Amino acid sequence: MFRILDCQPRRLVRLKTFLKPSFASQNGRSQSSESQPMMRMNSGCDMPMIGIGTWKMTPCQALDAVRCAIGFGYRHIDCAHVYQNEREVGQAMQDKIADGTVCREQLFVTGKLWNTYHGCYEVVKQGLEKSLCDLKLSYLDLFLIHWPFGFENGCELFPKSPDGELALKKDIHFTNVWKSMELLVHERLVRNIGVSNFNSTQIDQLLQVATIPPAVNQVECHPYLNQVCLSTFCRERGIQLVAYSPLGSPGYENRTSPGPIDDPVVKCIANNHKKTPAQILIRYQIQRGHAVIPKSVNAERICQNFNVFDFCLMEHEMNQLLGLEKGKQGRVVQYTDACAHPEYPFKELLSEGAE
Repeated sequence: MFRILDCQPRRLVRLKTFLKPSFASQNGRSQSSESQPMMRMNSGCDMPMIGIGTWKMTPCQALDAVRCAIGFGYRHIDCAHVYQNEREVGQAMQDKIADGTVCREQLFVTGKLWNTYHGCYEVVKQGLEKSLCDLKLSYLDLFLIHWPFGFENGCELFPKSPDGELALKKDIHFTNVWKSMELLVHERLVRNIGVSNFNSTQIDQLLQVATIPPAVNQVECHPYLNQVCLSTFCRERGIQLVAYSPLGSPGYENRTSPGPIDDPVVKCIANNHKKTPAQILIRYQIQRGHAVIPKSVNAERICQNFNVFDFCLMEHEMNQLLGLEKGKQGRVVQYTDACAHPEYPFKELLSEGAE
């Protein structure tokens, strides 16, 4: 079922060696970060296939984790205004630039337009400028529409209507927001634009109006939610899939049962390769041709999550992981508070018996 990508993936992926800063290993000896595959996006720009996710990090955790990640060789930093830690992420990047570990051009920084900034061009630009200010940057490498639906504009991240429900904005369609995103590219405030949490129908709608096609679609993706159809759909249209929550969001409040990182199949494969379950889940995404943004605030695990380029999963192992699919029951990030919006992307969650 899978064509196994070798340890130097071809076609969409090319290897590029970053600067190799030294770091201390567990036994105190100096090691160097490994090169990692780079994904060529439809814009012609390269994106590192593995990045550090910053969702669910406190500000202090984000400061330490991003410093640590850059020191270990990560060059892809995934951020969002709604995470409420972009100031600390920005400070961490500035610290590693100041100490000579990296220069700005070696970092690939992703930001996301939050739902309260859906509106005219000035409103969209305001959302970007807020992130640029907090991150202490003059441009982003990638800027995504975080969700295909908007909230009423204002200072609150999750504005409420008079009846206490989430104040959804239904008069601005994401295709209109996209036209403003394209203007940000022309102004050279962002190098690439894309989407997050969009389904295939919504991407098709976007492509009908886009003069700049989305470079990526960032979605939840792990063995319990493999996104096979969406992955194929995006690939056929030259859109790169970026897997968030590749470990299945362990500890997330919506998870009521063990996730894939605790699955016996994953643990068995990890034992066979003498790797951690997290390394297996990350490598799984890379061999599927997906970029991946695991999150950790633990220095040892941040290092381990990056060291996934020295082994390959066998075809039967890839198929075992694919076979863990749970359909809609596997989705952790559901955001059902916004299900009344006509562009809520996970309609299958609202249909009894749908898979």
